[in-house]
Amino acid sequence: MGHHDFVVPIRFLALVGHFFSALLTLYAIKDNCIVALPFLYEQSDLDSLVGSASAALVLCFCVLAINAVSFFGGFSTFDLPISIFHIFMHTLESILLSIVVIAKGHYLYVWFIVGIGNGLQLLAEVYTFTTVMVLGKRRW
Repeated sequence: MGHHDFVVPIRFLALVGHFFSALLTLYAIKDNCIVALPFLYEQSDLDSLVGSASAALVLCFCVLAINAVSFFGGFSTFDLPISIFHIFMHTLESILLSIVVIAKGHYLYVWFIVGIGNGLQLLAEVYTFTTVMVLGKRRW
């Protein structure tokens, strides 16, 4: 039984878990934006903060889509170091996004989590696509 027998399903579950935690955050983001506002605020202030936080989550969903294409397309499915990196990052981001929602943290925490975590994953995917498409190499 090789390492692919458990790394590939765990990576899939981590990807799905990250998707659901980002979806949960998207539907609960209004509470996180209210925390960032003063006691007396106007609806336009709340709408602008919700728009900003929603933009971070749209960026998160775009990177998740790129991850899914790479995973299901076979570009990085059996690459052990990249898979372990993605498992770690998906799990970490899922936990952090869930903590932000549960603790009603400031909406800017979502930007930090998405910016750092998904930025690193995007760099890994660019590396993977570059090595496969340009150089024609697949790491098995």
